[in-house]
Amino acid sequence: MRIAKRALGFALASTALVACPCHLALTLPLALTVLGGTALGAALTAHTGLLVAAATAYFVGALAAAVYLLNRPSREQPPDSWQEDGAHALSRSAQKSGLGEDR
Repeated sequence: MRIAKRALGFALASTALVACPCHLALTLPLALTVLGGTALGAALTAHTGLLVAAATAYFVGALAAAVYLLNRPSREQPPDSWQEDGAHALSRSAQKSGLGEDR
């Protein structure tokens, strides 16, 4: 299951890179050239602003989902900061040194 989520994260990151608004200056004219003379090409030419808005929305959503999927800690192990940080480390060191015991 972890491998599938990681693969989905990489796929979303890759498609977000293609749909990035800064790349539309290259990909949009190329797509319109390839689709020229078709009904889809005519629709994209007539609604270029809508296409840019949709590509930007997809870019933001896919990038956020990719970051979420690729940076999630696995459920098998607790985060390292939890094991060696905070009150847990202090309570272990107090137990080892004998502090906190009533004498």
